[in-house]
Amino acid sequence: MFENILVSVITCVYNTPAEYLKEAVQSILNQTHKNFEYFIVDDCSSEDLFTDEIFNDSRINIIRLKENGGPAKARNEALKRAHGKYIAIMDSDDISLPNRFSEQIAFLEENPQVVVCGTWFKQFGEKSNEVKRYIDDNEYYRCCLLFDNFPTILNPSVMLRRDVLTDNNICYDERLRLGEDYKMWVQLSRLGICTNIHKTLVNYRVHKSQTTVKNRSNTLSQYGWIVIKEQLDRLGVSLTEREENLLKINFRSREVDPFAYKNILDKIMDANSKTHIYDKEKLQKRIDEQWQQKVYNCSVPTIFSLMKKLTRTEKTKILKMQPQRILNKFKITRTD
Repeated sequence: MFENILVSVITCVYNTPAEYLKEAVQSILNQTHKNFEYFIVDDCSSEDLFTDEIFNDSRINIIRLKENGGPAKARNEALKRAHGKYIAIMDSDDISLPNRFSEQIAFLEENPQVVVCGTWFKQFGEKSNEVKRYIDDNEYYRCCLLFDNFPTILNPSVMLRRDVLTDNNICYDERLRLGEDYKMWVQLSRLGICTNIHKTLVNYRVHKSQTTVKNRSNTLSQYGWIVIKEQLDRLGVSLTEREENLLKINFRSREVDPFAYKNILDKIMDANSKTHIYDKEKLQKRIDEQWQQKVYNCSVPTIFSLMKKLTRTEKTKILKMQPQRILNKFKITRTD
């Protein structure tokens, strides 16, 4: 039905093992939807990875960068050359199932309000399980993005509307060596719906050398902080240096005092009451979830020792309470 729609596929490559790259490229060439152009951007790898005959396919265009600029710059180089109605992102070590493009095109054609369409995925390699991420409420998702890129849309599973990018002058932020997709979802979620379709259409390879594994930490990366800070500035949240330093630590960390964290959450709600950038009820829901997570992982001796003694059922009941009720239950007086 949509066989004539041109899709521009983008894969960035930087020292990817040759066997992984070949599998990834073959999975694109095996798509049931055949009308696509395929840009493979070599981000200055240390050796030639394109000697296999698979790269002779007429739809493949190899772009070689003279110096390593990171995935954002590499993808932008391909975006400049793209002609398709849709942009499909594919990583160099993952595998797209044959019907991925057909399913995503059909979904986007039937849902014009959707600007980003990701998919569920199955992890393989050093980890094996199916990941189903439900992102079906765009306003709530925007509130989640205020704090971190989770729940997230898996970047190598996405299909984007190219006209939304070009009409709004949106591209990947080249300052970000990590989290460039996070910034993209923040921008696009303001313009339309970002969602995952409820089908597993990508096999996501987990291995020690991949960027997300090598950079996993309890501390927010400098790049993630840039994206969060931009959102807070837009909202009009004024933070002290101490509060900024607290936010740079992953909120699940026990190093962050829950009462200082609660102050920041209050500032976010107060700022939104003036700017009305986020739906009040959806933001309150996310704020409460952030607070509950903080209490659950809290290291304050009084709370931590009491929580430790509770059964799972009792803990669940407490975490459903409003913040002030939690403080009252533990007879804690805020000193900030």
